[in-house]
Amino acid sequence: MSVHGFGVDPDTNDYKVMRISYERGDNGCVFPPKVELYKLCTLSWVDLSWDQVRGGLPPFLFIGEYFGTQVFMNGKVHWIGYRRIHPSDVCCFVLLFDMKREVFSEMELPESLVHKTPLSMSVALLGESFSVMEWNMCVQLKGCTIWIMKEYGSVWSWSKLYSVDLGLEFLRILGLRKNGDLLLASTQDLVSYNPNRQNIKNLGVSSTINSFHATSYVESLALLKEGHEVPKEA
Repeated sequence: MSVHGFGVDPDTNDYKVMRISYERGDNGCVFPPKVELYKLCTLSWVDLSWDQVRGGLPPFLFIGEYFGTQVFMNGKVHWIGYRRIHPSDVCCFVLLFDMKREVFSEMELPESLVHKTPLSMSVALLGESFSVMEWNMCVQLKGCTIWIMKEYGSVWSWSKLYSVDLGLEFLRILGLRKNGDLLLASTQDLVSYNPNRQNIKNLGVSSTINSFHATSYVESLALLKEGHEVPKEA
């Protein structure tokens, strides 16, 4: 199992890809996870030791993003992370990786989300604010709650923005659009949901549910340094 993160060092403008991999052992995942970093300036992957990047975090942690959502802001990549504190209980938090210092850290979630199922949460940007979405995991998705961090880094500024009763059976929340609409994936369609008007709009894109992914971007005319062509298999 592996999770990726993409971001840029704000000082050097060097684009980087982070890969966190969990190898399988006889008794489950092997800890600590393997951490690798690709730097555009060198066009190569480097292995980072856990002691080098842990930033005080224990080795027994997971990233709960089954569908791999992430947020990059303030020079850091954000995921939902968790550690198991009991066979039937977990402690969830926001896991961060600083693209400049190349170390991990964590940020607290709203208290009501700390012991929720980690696969029921994902991170997103709502305008310029960091947010977390938590949804009902009962068979098929019918409702969700959206939290927003009004002041980045201040756990006291978490605020429940709204709770949404979708009334329909959508299976994945992909993210939030700039206009505040939820971007959702059903078994075969991509749709948006307006929580104020409570209406659903089919966006005319059809595919399998696991093929949908959404992320934020910034338009630019700057070209990245050219990489090497991937050799074709013989």
